[in-house]
Amino acid sequence: MKKILFISHQNSLSGAPLVLLYFMQWLKRNHEDYQIDLLVLNEGKLSVDFKSLVKKYYSINDLNSKLIFQNQLPLFMKVRVDKHLNKMLLKKIKKEDYDIIYANTVGALGIASKLKENSNSELVLHIHELSTVIKQILPNFKKLKDNVDKFIAVSDLVKNELSEKWDVETQKIKRVYEFSKIVNAIPIKKNNSEEFIVCGCGYVDWRKGTDLFLQVARLIHSKKHNRTIKFIWIGKLSLADRLVIEADIKKMGLEDFVDFIGEVPNPHDYLKKCDVFLMPSREDPFPLVCIEVAMLNKPIICFDKATGIAEIIKNGGGFVVPYLEVEKMANKVEYYLNNPEMKYQDGLINQQNFSNFTPDKMCPEIFDFLETYESQLV
Repeated sequence: MKKILFISHQNSLSGAPLVLLYFMQWLKRNHEDYQIDLLVLNEGKLSVDFKSLVKKYYSINDLNSKLIFQNQLPLFMKVRVDKHLNKMLLKKIKKEDYDIIYANTVGALGIASKLKENSNSELVLHIHELSTVIKQILPNFKKLKDNVDKFIAVSDLVKNELSEKWDVETQKIKRVYEFSKIVNAIPIKKNNSEEFIVCGCGYVDWRKGTDLFLQVARLIHSKKHNRTIKFIWIGKLSLADRLVIEADIKKMGLEDFVDFIGEVPNPHDYLKKCDVFLMPSREDPFPLVCIEVAMLNKPIICFDKATGIAEIIKNGGGFVVPYLEVEKMANKVEYYLNNPEMKYQDGLINQQNFSNFTPDKMCPEIFDFLETYESQLV
């Protein structure tokens, strides 16, 4: 029986952890000859789901919280205790002698490298990030990457950056697009006289381009249209970010035009009603929400050089506009506003082009790559 240790940087309800969860579920269903274990660095909403899949579940958070007295220690002492506990946990894990250590995201590479030291384990790194985020999360990535035996890149954009910017040997990299599950993916038919809804989605930060979303809304609002237009952003945002965004919206006179609704338990209810999905991200390797809106027959507008989604959209289903050119992005929104038939047709193209990005279609590609011997990579 092969033993594989997955490492999740966090168990949040977000893209990379969800892809890991889907793959582990598929692996458990289809390959009983694998022992599946998990080390999680930060707990979250998916922890219960992960625990149901594994034989052994290791948690940095759980380990540290067991010693209640830690909260009473000075900071420098708490740091020492944390390091000691983590060292004990790593020593315990290394004794398991795993065949494969599977680090999900660059945020898990540091601890994965330590586990690989003086072992025969093969280290696989699933890269869900582009270069700017890699530099932010792991400044010593260029050094640690040499510990990795195989890389899984979630788009050609990620794969090309790994080889061109980070000098990773191309034969070590396998591109496997992200994948998602769609429940009740039935789009809602809208009357053309109803309000035209533009949706964006994701955690509110610089990477997702929420400031650019506002700029596109401002450009659309500055023109007179016969239909009511609404811009809606779905996704978690901090109190500090909400205060800034609400101030921007008010100063731009967009109070009745733009709404940041925050994190909601039913995002698909909003996505089904939208007409166009706007993706103003600066860096977004292959967001799951784009797979989901594509399966809901929605056209997508994104920036070039910013996302692997552009690799699919170039074949139809939306528009790829030059990087950060919000005027051209706004023009494409207006195109769909004025051409409802093209909006419908591009939505159908998207549904077809993204139809393969499901766990049942993509997980076998990951598994086959894991089963490839190192000698076959050369």
